[in-house]
Amino acid sequence: MTSQKIKIEETDLDISNVSKLYKQITNLFENKIKKITIDLERVNYIDSEGLYVLYDLHAKAKNVGSELQLINISAIKKILKTTGLLNKLNILELSHSL
Repeated sequence: MTSQKIKIEETDLDISNVSKLYKQITNLFENKIKKITIDLERVNYIDSEGLYVLYDLHAKAKNVGSELQLINISAIKKILKTTGLLNKLNILELSHSL
């Protein structure tokens, strides 16, 4: 398998749970997964630790030759824009055609 999608089930991505995501994604890097998509549809709150982990995972992906993309970020888009991460992370904007 060369790609993997991770759906975050929690509504908060913060210091209390972000280490689980970090370990899960770094394990995928170690297993040579080339494309990892993190679905943030349920996430409506992210703290500084969550922001740091997303940024760090993005940098690690580049270093190991993988691609890390985020989808369904609408609830946290404003904080990503405010912190400057919106333009630094690989975000896939999905269009919903009727």
